[in-house]
Amino acid sequence: MGAELSLLAPTAQPIALSVYVDFLSNIQYNKPLGTSRFLKTVKGLNDQGSIVVKVLVKPNSGLDLSEWVEKLEFLRLKLLDVPNVIPYNLVIDSVRAGYLIRPFQQRTLYERVSIQPYLEPIEKKWIAFQLIHAVMECHERGQYHGDIKSENVLLTSWDMVFLTDFAPFKPIYLPGNNPSQFSFYFDTSRRNVCYVAPERFLGEGTPTQYQEVDKLTSSMDIFSLGCTVAELFLEGSVLFTLPQLFKYKKGEYTPSLSGIVDNDLRNMIQEMIDLDPRKRISAHDCLRKHRGKVFPEYFYSFLYDYMLELSTPSDHSVGNWRFDECDRRIERIYNDMGMICDKLDVNLDLNIVHSFTEEPSQNVIPMTLRLPGVEPHIPQSSKTPYDSALIILNILLHSMRNTTHSSYRIKSCDLILMISEMLSDEQKLDRCLPYLVHLLNDPSIDVQAAALKYMTQLLLLVDYLTPVNVLIFPEYILPKLASFLSTTKGSYMRMIFATILPHLAKTALKFYEMAILLGSHVEKFELLKNFENLTIQLLIDPDSSAKISLLKNILPLASVFGKDKTNDIILSHMITYLNDPDENLRVAFIESILGLSIFVGITSLENYILPLLVQTLTDNSEIVVVNVLRSFAELNNLGLIKKRYKFDLIKVSSKLLLHPNSWIRLGTLRLLISVVKDLSLTDFYCLLYPLVRPFFEYEVTNFDWATLYPCIIKPIPRSIYTLSITWALKAEKTLFWQQVKLAKPDPFGSRNSTFLLNRNSKIGESGVVSNNQIPTSPEDIGWLGKLKASGFDEKDLWKIATLRDYIFRVARSRSNIPTQENNEVTMQQMGIYPRIVFFEKGSMYETEGFVTGSSMMANYRILVNSEYSPESLTKRKTVGGVNTNHTYSGANPYILKFLECIKFRHVLDDSEEFGPSIPSATVEEGHWKFEGVLVSHLTEHTGSITSLALSPDQQYFLTGDSKGIIRLWDVLQLERNGYATSHVTVSMSSSVKDIKFIENRNSFCAVTADGEIKIFRVEINSTSSSVRSNGSPHRHESISLLREHSLEGEHISDMKFIGPNLAVTTLSCKLILFDLRDMQIAEEIQNPVSHGFITSFDLDSSQSWLLIGTSKGILDFYDLRFELLVKSWKLKSTSYPIKHITVPPAGFTCNRKSERFALINGGTNDSVTIVFDVSKGQCSELYFTETVNLNTAIDNYEVLEVDNGEERTRTSVLATEVEDRSITSLTMLGSNQFLTATFDKRVILWDTGNKANSSALISKLDDFTSSFSSVQVRPHLMAINEKIVEKDPQDIGGPKRNMASANSSTFDLHSDIITGIAVIQKPLKMLILVDRAGVINIYK
Repeated sequence: MGAELSLLAPTAQPIALSVYVDFLSNIQYNKPLGTSRFLKTVKGLNDQGSIVVKVLVKPNSGLDLSEWVEKLEFLRLKLLDVPNVIPYNLVIDSVRAGYLIRPFQQRTLYERVSIQPYLEPIEKKWIAFQLIHAVMECHERGQYHGDIKSENVLLTSWDMVFLTDFAPFKPIYLPGNNPSQFSFYFDTSRRNVCYVAPERFLGEGTPTQYQEVDKLTSSMDIFSLGCTVAELFLEGSVLFTLPQLFKYKKGEYTPSLSGIVDNDLRNMIQEMIDLDPRKRISAHDCLRKHRGKVFPEYFYSFLYDYMLELSTPSDHSVGNWRFDECDRRIERIYNDMGMICDKLDVNLDLNIVHSFTEEPSQNVIPMTLRLPGVEPHIPQSSKTPYDSALIILNILLHSMRNTTHSSYRIKSCDLILMISEMLSDEQKLDRCLPYLVHLLNDPSIDVQAAALKYMTQLLLLVDYLTPVNVLIFPEYILPKLASFLSTTKGSYMRMIFATILPHLAKTALKFYEMAILLGSHVEKFELLKNFENLTIQLLIDPDSSAKISLLKNILPLASVFGKDKTNDIILSHMITYLNDPDENLRVAFIESILGLSIFVGITSLENYILPLLVQTLTDNSEIVVVNVLRSFAELNNLGLIKKRYKFDLIKVSSKLLLHPNSWIRLGTLRLLISVVKDLSLTDFYCLLYPLVRPFFEYEVTNFDWATLYPCIIKPIPRSIYTLSITWALKAEKTLFWQQVKLAKPDPFGSRNSTFLLNRNSKIGESGVVSNNQIPTSPEDIGWLGKLKASGFDEKDLWKIATLRDYIFRVARSRSNIPTQENNEVTMQQMGIYPRIVFFEKGSMYETEGFVTGSSMMANYRILVNSEYSPESLTKRKTVGGVNTNHTYSGANPYILKFLECIKFRHVLDDSEEFGPSIPSATVEEGHWKFEGVLVSHLTEHTGSITSLALSPDQQYFLTGDSKGIIRLWDVLQLERNGYATSHVTVSMSSSVKDIKFIENRNSFCAVTADGEIKIFRVEINSTSSSVRSNGSPHRHESISLLREHSLEGEHISDMKFIGPNLAVTTLSCKLILFDLRDMQIAEEIQNPVSHGFITSFDLDSSQSWLLIGTSKGILDFYDLRFELLVKSWKLKSTSYPIKHITVPPAGFTCNRKSERFALINGGTNDSVTIVFDVSKGQCSELYFTETVNLNTAIDNYEVLEVDNGEERTRTSVLATEVEDRSITSLTMLGSNQFLTATFDKRVILWDTGNKANSSALISKLDDFTSSFSSVQVRPHLMAINEKIVEKDPQDIGGPKRNMASANSSTFDLHSDIITGIAVIQKPLKMLILVDRAGVINIYK
């Protein structure tokens, strides 16, 4: 095709190209591109955006291009999956012309090398790497370009490379003696630059083997590629013109690569442009050979694939996908920043901020960067720049310009600052700063604020200037800031601006000094003038918040201006703030005055600052007065107050010791102590002490805090002080508040009048007025009557008289405060009204679980006197949550997304799975007339009974033993005397540790020692056709498995239900909270391992605190609101395990307190129950059995606090070392009674409301009985002690005999310790006891 057109095409008129383009449907002509004579190139528009259309105008209608259409389509399909290649996506052959169409890209490699900021070496290597990689991919697919040059390499703004304009249709060989053919086909830019391989030019000297090859080869592309890469690294200088290439072919010319410093890079280019095509390196070998030399390792292992992922649109992008992709890229880079630093071998010396050990700074600058995967740190420049970060920075900056949400632009600021730490100072200013300055024009104030802060922090990182940047402040930054401040009206933005301005001023001064060192001429006067204008605008800002922000960091600005300008500009405006109605501004002024006083010097302090501060002592805001007193003390500590002013200052301020505000009195006392430290004994006793003596109750010899504070005279009560202010305001015919002129003002010039005194009266040196010196009018006497009615003692009138100058000024200043209008703008005034959205409960969704049947309850497997096994389970769906519908009908995507994120979980009442709610049996309070008659003696268990659980309605109870057997017992059968049998038996995998019922439901949980957790439901069906002898119907019980979970490798020690959750403790010191609805872990608490494993725990009724007992006798107290371990305690001299912890019901009281106690067994080897006060960390009551010697044991119950990190706790005492004499079981009976089982197999009922009503229910002594007494052993500790006394002979053998006398062998039935107690309330009140021998005894 090329040979055929070479003579004919130039005769075609290259005019009216728009006519040819308009022929194409859906394409609109825009403008011509380039000056090519072979293919006319224009820019067009279609529905996808801008495109490039290359037009071949046919010289005659007989030219058939169908063969090339097929070849180019084949090439497109072959290269469809090559990421760095853009083939022609549409080829059209018409009668009048042929068309090649591809997407438009703004920039080519030829253009980019001459555009600022110029490419850094790492960026050039990155471009070359992608270009070689693209050529390698093409060659591996058997496709060749034919015309690789810098104009045919497209670049995105983030330096992603795309090889385009494939030219297999151009001539493979060109005549060496006719340059016009080369110019027609290949010199499209008319630069006379040649990228064509020398073997493609035919001449007399051309070897014959070249002419025999009638197709493009990879070596031809490699030569062109080498010329393009060389041009990239030679800053746009080309290797060959056409004449130079002819000479090179003849061996008469050698291209110069001296501009390339890297030897490996030079060698690589020389291998690519070798004159002999057989010696040229392939693209694949080039990448392999120069891995780790020319191209860094991370190009291969990470960066190339990562950048492709960022550049490739995601599958879910819809709508404005280009903007969505920018959001996605920023989010991806933000989350991957830690990994990126690791992969790019970036090793920053981070100034890490330890969040848990350092208090967060209140300053905006320096900032703390907190990015995922990166330690929180304060930015600082790296000693070694990492240019690789530029590649990430480029795509970040592109994405930031095109993102749609302000939150992503703020994240971009975080990333820019993070990446700038890795860059050189020149790159910070050239690459990062312009984008942050551009964000000052963002419509979002949050982005504007972020831009100001990050720009300031970025400039602080710069330590070196290049000559091109010496005028960056006066010519770039300051004009932008001035324009920004003049257009910014919002309070928040002006606050941020005021905060960062001092830092910018200091940075500008540093830049000025560096510019002088570089020999540049920068006008310092103009620089300071710009900052002066900005400062004045803020100092006179009508919004006090901006002025407060500036005052908080005023010292850097003062250091820039110098002493004289600080006095003229800053101080002259600041002193007016003391008259501002905003007390926060006055406080900010006083807080800033200390540092400013040091800077401006002693003269300004004495002439301006000190008198103003003395006047401010009578400010109507007490917080202002407190800060003034603090400033006086700090100024004195720094030696800025001269001696001659100290006594006058004490005379003025010491009266404030009578003020009702304790902070004002303490501030006055601190000032007094500060002044005393600098005085000699003579000055102290002769000059100072007479001034302050009237304000202390006693004579004082030591002027330190411990001595003076207790001796301060009683101040004026607040109510009297307030009434005195009203008196000063409203009194008209008064002598008490009448003023007279002074002959001369006080030393500070703050007062030129005083108050009237009786004739011949004179105020002493201290300024204290005695009662007989005070004149009063009839109106004053009336006000004094009001003061007396408020509790005022008339003999203390001197206090009001001494303080009346202060009271009078406060009263006048308060009366002059203008009423502030409410300028708040409500949401309704802005046209924003609340919108109520309702959620409608829909169907429940399902999650997988295990039960014993295929439906919810219909086909549950019935386990009647049979063993349960895991193989009997079938899998089914269980209720996991609730589907909901909302009533919002709008289309706001953010509201819809928010509503979709709201999830509802069903409560147990929503599911039939756990059975219906059943009423709990009512506990009868009061004295129990226990007969001690054995009702049933049950011995089915062959193992030790470890757990006992009574159903909520008390219709049945469950027992579990050490062999893993759970048995269900029907309470109604116990009415008959005789031997009862269990109704249902379930076999578990190992020893049953505990059984607990879900509140008010016939469902229970059983846990085993090996970590198995199983939840069962009990079904009770009454049969009316079959009745018992007493007329009650027979019942049929069955047990079904609802849930199961296994804690692999864990051993469970205790378990409790907390609402819809199940809490279990393990021997690895963990408390794990499971959600019953799906058995997922909802919460996990790790108790300190050094405290021993958890043996028992309980929570209060409001679930706000948790008490854990451990094997080392330690009690750990948690605040569940914050999930914090607050305190840890143990008893003084022992470390026995804590056996039981029970938090009593809400009605339990001790010392008229409630909601703060726990009943504890263990911690000692005594048979005692401890009532522990968690609010004070101490024992409140001790319930001792007769086996304990109260006199020797009481000292063991002092509670010590344990360090949470302590590991020196003594190992718990093993049962083999001494006999275990502690309580073996405990259960609550109502709110103020509880039952305990002792080690000697007795059962005692303790009455906490009336201790004397306590009784021994089960006792082995027939002729003795128990009496109970209480004694207050310490102010906070009461001991309740059991004593064994001999029975009255008349009671022995009487009708009210205990159980032992009723049946002499009954007690022997408990041959081992009692492990469980339960009380049945109906139909008869009965006591259930289980023991370690497997025996169940039931008494009434």
